[in-house]
Amino acid sequence: MRYTKRLAHEIDKGREGKNIGISMGMPRLEEHIYGLTAATYTVLFGKTGSGKTSIALYCYLYRPLMRALEDGINFKVIYLSLEMSGEMLLAKLASIYMLETFGVQIGYKEIFSKRHTLDDVNYAYVLKALEWLESIEPFITIYDKNLSSNSLYAFLKGYAEQEGEFIQEGYTETYVPKDPDQIRLVIMDHIGLTRRTEGRSKKEEIDLTSSYLLWFRNKCKYANLVLIQANRDQTSMDRRNANLLEPTLEDIKDSGGPAEDLITSKTCVLKILYVSLQY
Repeated sequence: MRYTKRLAHEIDKGREGKNIGISMGMPRLEEHIYGLTAATYTVLFGKTGSGKTSIALYCYLYRPLMRALEDGINFKVIYLSLEMSGEMLLAKLASIYMLETFGVQIGYKEIFSKRHTLDDVNYAYVLKALEWLESIEPFITIYDKNLSSNSLYAFLKGYAEQEGEFIQEGYTETYVPKDPDQIRLVIMDHIGLTRRTEGRSKKEEIDLTSSYLLWFRNKCKYANLVLIQANRDQTSMDRRNANLLEPTLEDIKDSGGPAEDLITSKTCVLKILYVSLQY
């Protein structure tokens, strides 16, 4: 009966409009995945340089944050940044903000004066972007250290306990958040960089990482966005000759990365092929 009551509660929430996803700024994309919604597991899959992180930053972080600020939506993000530092992540986010707000394109290399010293005009824009970053930073938790499946579980469990309470009733464990209307998103960029624990293969480590993310999706209604690097062998000569350079779901299964259960148990698989946002 407990599950029936929970189902009835979710149905009532939907009738109140509370299950409608946060806009990602991509109407055609949202026709298929219904925006950013709770209790989902989305895989963002593509080859190196195809724009996976750019899409994650724009569609799943920047646009939802702006929408949340404008409409007062309670939205929080955990960004598991295994490939770049928190400073680099925020610099890329600042680039998006400056382009969208002021129409000025200042990349992260310019922000850090990697090529040329940042001039006074662009520095003024960067200062405005820093003010914006300070306003959104309370909504973002950045984890940019080494991460194994065990440390992922411990980190997310601790975070969940700060935001709510796990309750054991007989054989059933439920999670009661402090704010049931809050949408919580976990972005993992990317799962192939998960650190292997002694005694497990890389594949086993990633499988377990995926299982834990699914557990938090089901138990705590977290939305998950998992970035996956395409199989390096997908650009082999045989595939070039057959004109089959696009990554496929078979590539994900055979990449030494996530196991098949990650492919079949997801809510949505989003294949991003040769797409890059210029941020």
